[in-house]
Amino acid sequence: MPCVVYAAKSSEDFRGSIATQLSDARAAIERERGRRVVVEHADEAASAYRGNRGPGLAAAKRDAARLAAKHGAAELWVQHSDRLARGDGLAADHLAEVFFEMRRAGVSLRSVQDDSTFTNPMLVAAIGERNREDSARKSAATRAGKVVGGPVHDGYLLTPELDTKGQPVTERDGRVVYRRVIDPDRAPLIRRIFEQIEAGHTFGDLARAFNAEGLKTIRGKDWTTRRVRETVLNPYYAGWINAYGETVRGDHEPLIDPQRWEQIVAGLRRLDPVAEQRRRAGRRPVEDYLLRRIGFCGQCGRTLYTRSISTAFCAASRNPCRERSTTHAWNGRRGSSGSATRMRTGLPARRKLARCSSV
Repeated sequence: MPCVVYAAKSSEDFRGSIATQLSDARAAIERERGRRVVVEHADEAASAYRGNRGPGLAAAKRDAARLAAKHGAAELWVQHSDRLARGDGLAADHLAEVFFEMRRAGVSLRSVQDDSTFTNPMLVAAIGERNREDSARKSAATRAGKVVGGPVHDGYLLTPELDTKGQPVTERDGRVVYRRVIDPDRAPLIRRIFEQIEAGHTFGDLARAFNAEGLKTIRGKDWTTRRVRETVLNPYYAGWINAYGETVRGDHEPLIDPQRWEQIVAGLRRLDPVAEQRRRAGRRPVEDYLLRRIGFCGQCGRTLYTRSISTAFCAASRNPCRERSTTHAWNGRRGSSGSATRMRTGLPARRKLARCSSV
C-alpha cells in the first residue's frame, strides 16, 4: 500500500514539531505490514482554523490521489486528524470535506493518535466539529492574554490552575490546565539583567559576568550576548504576548513594569553617542583615565574610550599623531586624513589615552 505522510504546524516550528509528526507517522506505517512511505509533505505557519493549510497539504492530497489512481488505493497519514483541517466549512475546510474528497479519489485517511476517527463519516463530522471548537477556544484564550502551549520563559514556571474548590482545572480530554507564575529562583536573575542594561552595561558585559559567576540559562547553558539580547527585547517580561500577529496584554504577572521596559528598549535603539557607546563600545575599562565620561569627539560627538599606547592616534582616520602626551578631540572622518583640535594634558608616555568610539 503506497502511503503519503503529511505534517503541519500553525505557527513557526521552533521546537521541531513537524519532524516529530513525520517520525511518528513513519513508525506507525512500519508497524503495519504491507505499507511503504512514498513521499512526505509539510506546512509550517499555516493555520487550519482561519484558512486552509498551505501548499504542503495540497501536494499531499494530489500525490495520494495519483498513487491511488495508479495502484488502486493509497493512504494519507497524519499524526492527528486536526493536522488536516480545523475549519467550519466556511472560512476554512471542515474535516469532513477533506475526508470525502479523499474518499472519492480512493484515498484512505489515517491518523497515528485518533485513527478510529476515519472509520465512520459520522465520527469524522463529530471530530471535525470538536477540532474546530478546540481551535476557537485556543484562539479566544490567546487573544484574552492566555498562553496556550509553547516553552516556559526563563523566570517563570508552570503551576496547575485551580478552581473555586481548590482542585486542578482540566480540559475535556482530561489534561490539566496550567498557568505561568513567577519563579522565585530565576526571577531575580532576569530582573538583574534589566537593571544592569538600564544602568548602561552591554549585553556582552552581562554574558561575561554571568559566566564568570557560574550562572547558567534555564537550559543549563552558558550565557551569550545573543541570549541576553533576546531576554531584554522580549515583551513577555513586560506582560505582553504575541497572538496571531498582534501584541496583546497577557494574563501573567510581568517581571518588569511595561513603561520601564519600553524606556529600556527605546534607549537601546537610540542613535545618540551615549546610547551608541552602551551598545558598541565593548568591554568597560578596568581603571579610570583622564577625560573619562567628560571628553567627546570634536566632530561626531561620540564618547571616548582608551588604548594603552605611547602615541595618540587619530580616532577618525587612524593616522598616528607623533606628539606624545597629547589627547586629541578629532574632527575628521573615518578613513580620511582629518584634522585635530589638540589639547595638552601633560600625560606621561605609555598611559591610557582617550580615543573616539567611532573606530
